[in-house]
Parts: sequence; structure tokens; C-alpha cells
Amino acid sequence: MKLTAMKTAILFPALLLVLTACDCDDPTQSIQTISATDAVDMFIARSGDSDFVVLDVRTYNEFVASRLFGAVNIDYYSSSFRDNLDAFDKTKDYLVYCKSGYRSGLAVAVMEDLGFLSVYNVDGGFEGMQAIAACSQYLTSGT
Repeated sequence: MKLTAMKTAILFPALLLVLTACDCDDPTQSIQTISATDAVDMFIARSGDSDFVVLDVRTYNEFVASRLFGAVNIDYYSSSFRDNLDAFDKTKDYLVYCKSGYRSGLAVAVMEDLGFLSVYNVDGGFEGMQAIAACSQYLTSGT
């Protein structure tokens, strides 16, 4: 009987430590993939909102060729990508896109890991948004 009590006394705190140390999903995080149509609608509705950031994770050359007006560029392939991203305000809402949705999906995973609270990944990326007529008036190019 003493051995069972001793095992319980040792195992219970160890189990409690494991459970509290787990990397559980943060219930306050909202990480979603949305359609290009929903992304354009969100962009139009939230334009000018200081708590809304449009993040373009394509290369600089892709970015200057054409982008959504007001977008911020951080190249996913940059060696300082994670550090640059970590400097952003994690409480704002982010609309994240790349060319087709692949890099932005990877970027959103990094953002989730860094503790960003509200992130929307654009399924179909910039190409998908460009195909939507309502988006054309919100595109810009150059440096």
C-alpha cells in the first residue's frame, strides 16, 4: 500500500507538470484561411483601419511589380523573416498573401507560433485576388 501511495505522490505532480507545460492552442487566437473573394471584401471593408494590416510575403521584386494598396512587404524567403515578423503588433488583424497561397500558409504558421492573435491567410493568394474585378482598383505598383 505504501508503494502505491508513493507512486501516486510522484506520478501525479509529474503528470500535472506535463499537462501544464504542453503547447496547447491559445483559445484567443483566430487563424483562418479565407477565399480570395472574402479577402477582397475584408480588404475593402477594413481599408483605413489602423488595427488591420495587409501583409505581402512575396519577394521584393514581386511586391514592387504589383500589390494591394497599403500592403507591407516581408519576404518569406528572407533569413530575417521570423525576426522581422516578431517585431509587429500581435494584437492587430492581419490579412496575409503571397502569389498563390503557399508561402502565406507557411508565414501564417510562423505567425501562429509567434503568438499573433488574428490572422487570415488568402487561399489562392494574389493571383486569386487579382481575378476579382472589385480588386483591380486597389492595386498599385512601383517603389
